[in-house]
Amino acid sequence: AVSASCSFETFEAPLRTAYNKFLLPVLGDSMSERLIGLYADTEPSLNPGSTKDEQLLFLAQCANLLLALWNSYQSLNVVVDDGGMRNMLAENSAGPYKYQENALKKYYRNSGLDALDRLFDFLVKNKDEYAEIKESHAYKQRIGGVVKNAAEFDSYYPIGSSSLIFIAMRAEMKRTEDNIVAPRLGDLFDELKEAMQSDSMSPELEE
Repeated sequence: AVSASCSFETFEAPLRTAYNKFLLPVLGDSMSERLIGLYADTEPSLNPGSTKDEQLLFLAQCANLLLALWNSYQSLNVVVDDGGMRNMLAENSAGPYKYQENALKKYYRNSGLDALDRLFDFLVKNKDEYAEIKESHAYKQRIGGVVKNAAEFDSYYPIGSSSLIFIAMRAEMKRTEDNIVAPRLGDLFDELKEAMQSDSMSPELEE
């Protein structure tokens, strides 16, 4: 849990860093500009998710915060001043044990990447309303692949729907498609990919 006493100033730099490192490459410049505009124009709600824009903001904020906590875990626990670098814990406070710290970082990492997946899935599902996502490299990469996300990969081979494993496998999947699958299927492979990209799979191709 994050204490309610934490100031925005404490998290501003980690949040910006995580946004630029993780969210911006997925969203692309155009979708990112729209998201920031929505954030500026949307009033805080006690019931986030009542509209699609609020759902989008909620998903983006979850991913941004969790990934910021993981990516900047060490820097959030130290302070640099004229005396050098020191731990931010109060003198009589005990920090987490090493195993607790490792588990916490793992939780932030996995939960943050899963949240980023949910954000991207939401935008792809609602691409007609958020057409800017179609300009992002991540979207073009996704529609160009036969296996589109970790959950789909997991339905064929168990990886625990892990975003990390799926990301690590992307390059190998692309090589497999280009060097093994495409040469064997020929024109049928191009037809298959085109149908998958347009969501117009014929019964013959599904078989």
